[in-house]
Amino acid sequence: MEPGQWLGTRLPLPRMVSLILTWLLCAIPAFSQETPSLADSAEEDRSATDALEAAKSQYFAGGHSLALASLTQLIDRLNADSTADLTILVEAEVYRAEIQYVTQDRAASWASFVRVLDRMPDYQINTFLHPAEVVDWFELVRRETSSGLPTVSPPVPQPLRAPVWVYAPVGIPQFGQKQTGAGIAFASTQVATMTASIGLHLHMRSWRRRIADNGTDTDFRQFNQIRYGVQLPVTVAFYALYAASVLSGRRHFARDQTVETTLWLDIEQQQVGVTLRF
Repeated sequence: MEPGQWLGTRLPLPRMVSLILTWLLCAIPAFSQETPSLADSAEEDRSATDALEAAKSQYFAGGHSLALASLTQLIDRLNADSTADLTILVEAEVYRAEIQYVTQDRAASWASFVRVLDRMPDYQINTFLHPAEVVDWFELVRRETSSGLPTVSPPVPQPLRAPVWVYAPVGIPQFGQKQTGAGIAFASTQVATMTASIGLHLHMRSWRRRIADNGTDTDFRQFNQIRYGVQLPVTVAFYALYAASVLSGRRHFARDQTVETTLWLDIEQQQVGVTLRF
């Protein structure tokens, strides 16, 4: 048979069936080459979903450390897989950020939420599945990252020690803090009680010398009545007024420092556009 003549030749039915089966057997491996990868991808997604749900169950049961370790392992595995489901990866990152926030690791939580926004800039956190404070924290990260300004942590102001004049007597703490009325009151009462205490002390000492040798029981009884009934209460009154003046001065000094610190923080918040919630 010359070349080309076989095109018009009818093949026997058994031979035709044999050729078709041979062609199918050769073609099946070619068609099935993509099937394992699709199956593996679906299996990987199911495995990642199961791992995520297991980590969430650990978290809800109070096992923060176990859940954090499971989520970190899952995130590392998904990051290494270019075909991983981005939705699962982002959800795992969100729950890791939440656990880090709850365990007071705010810096790590901030970094985790930044990665979430890097992968999904329009991501909306579910307010029904996450605590309100975590939602607020996430929105703060969104505002900070979208503003283009660097994240600034305001320095913690160190409390100032009260100056020496706060411990001075006769109303000096009040005069120094421009509390004229209170200064006059403390000054006048302290001067009066101090003068009376010193005068009574000198008088009582002179009187005791006179009655030391020839004094009667009546003299000693009168001496003790004046000493404990007048001199001692006047002296106690002076020290009580002095202590009240110092405590008042310290309290007003601390309050003034608190007001100044609050104003400074408000200014810093306006500069960087941060709203802090305590």
